[in-house]
Amino acid sequence: MKTQDPKKKALLESLRGGLIVSCQTQKDEPIYTPDMVVKMAECAKWAGAVGLRINSPEQIRQVKEANLGLPIIGLYKVWHDDTCVFITPTMKEVDAIVEAGADIIALDCTNETTHEGTQAWDLIKEVRKKYPDHLIFADCATIEEAKRASDNGAEIVRRRFMDIPPLPKTSKGQIIAWWPRCVVSSVMRHV
Repeated sequence: MKTQDPKKKALLESLRGGLIVSCQTQKDEPIYTPDMVVKMAECAKWAGAVGLRINSPEQIRQVKEANLGLPIIGLYKVWHDDTCVFITPTMKEVDAIVEAGADIIALDCTNETTHEGTQAWDLIKEVRKKYPDHLIFADCATIEEAKRASDNGAEIVRRRFMDIPPLPKTSKGQIIAWWPRCVVSSVMRHV
């Protein structure tokens, strides 16, 4: 989707060619402290980042309150045992990150089945309708998913940080393995 909105164009242009840094920590990680995400974001800005990828309403609010002047790509990771879709999987999480101050909404836009039994990429149309003034940042695993995300309203797509093969399941459909989370940098491009 090529946006014609001047505000969106300006935000996209501010990101073009620059580094977006993922500043995230979970409460169960050794690095976690209540102010760690703000420290990470301050370091990212100091190092020249043009945008920040922040997880959870709580951490989005903290970074927003730090007033660093960088756009926030907000996401909300929610894990379920029966799916590998965990990046902002429902409108409940979308609403929470928008309310917290995310400038850009990050979504899983793969064809994977969510905990609710829908395809992850189905959420994008609902988000576009409810939040027409926000940019959508689509995490995709394939060219088909990237094209679908763009066609359905995403202004930014990126290749998912890791290829997640179909998860091994028991005969009752329960997932029996999970892959570890990773901290990675990613390259994004305007579709």
